[in-house]
Amino acid sequence: MAPHMTAFLASVRSASEARIALDAGADIIDAKEPDAGALGAVSAAELARIVAEVNGARPVSATVGDLPMRPELIASATRERAISGANFIKIGLFDGAGAVECAQAACAIAASAKIIAVLFADMPVTQSFVQPDFVKQLASAGVSGVMLDTADKTSGGLLAHFDVVALAEFVVRTRAANLLCGLAGSLQMHDIVQLMTLRPNFLGFRSALCVSGQRGETLDMDRTSAVARTVHQDKRLQPLYNKG
Repeated sequence: MAPHMTAFLASVRSASEARIALDAGADIIDAKEPDAGALGAVSAAELARIVAEVNGARPVSATVGDLPMRPELIASATRERAISGANFIKIGLFDGAGAVECAQAACAIAASAKIIAVLFADMPVTQSFVQPDFVKQLASAGVSGVMLDTADKTSGGLLAHFDVVALAEFVVRTRAANLLCGLAGSLQMHDIVQLMTLRPNFLGFRSALCVSGQRGETLDMDRTSAVARTVHQDKRLQPLYNKG
C-alpha cells in the first residue's frame, strides 16, 4: 500500500474471499461476518485461515463483534483477535457510557495490533463522538484510528447520514488528533471520487464488492477489481495526514 494513497479496505468473511480481495487489488483485508451484525466477527479459526491466506501480503484487520460496552468483554475479544494475527482490531462504540474505558481496555491488551474505534453515523450518540474533545479522548486512550461506518445497513449509506461538509470536519478532527481516519457504510462506486477528495486514510467496502450488491453474498472479482481501480486511479489525491 503506497503511503500517499487512500487505501481500499475490503471486508471478507473467509479465506477464499480474502484471496479474491487480494487478487483484485485490495489494500487492507478486513475479516468480518456480514450476517452477524454491523461488526460481526468471524470465528478465531476463520480469522487464522484468513491471516494465513494473506500471508503478510497486506495488513489484516478484524472486528470484535457487536459487543456490549463492557471493557472486560472488549478486552477479551481484542486478545483473541490479536492472538489470531490481526494487524488492526476494530471495536464498535455503540454507547456513550464506557466508550473511552472500552477503548483503553482494548489498547491495553492489543499487543502489537492497532486499535481502530468504529463510530456509527446512523446512531444519535455519534454526534457527540465526532466532536474534537471526544476524538482527543480516544487518541489519549491509545487508539490508532477512528472509522465512521453505519450500524443499520438498511437505513442508507454513509452519505445519507453525514453530508460531505460534516464528513470533511470529521476527517480534519481525526487528523488533528494524529489518528488514522476511515470512512465506510454501504459505500457504492459513485461515492468513491467524492469521498476521496476528503482524503481519508482508507475507504471500506462490502456490499459494493458482492454478487448482486448484497453484503451477504460472496465477493465478486469483477466488482472488487472495479472498486480497486476507482480508488487507485488518482494518485494525486494524497491524504493530508498518514500514520503508520
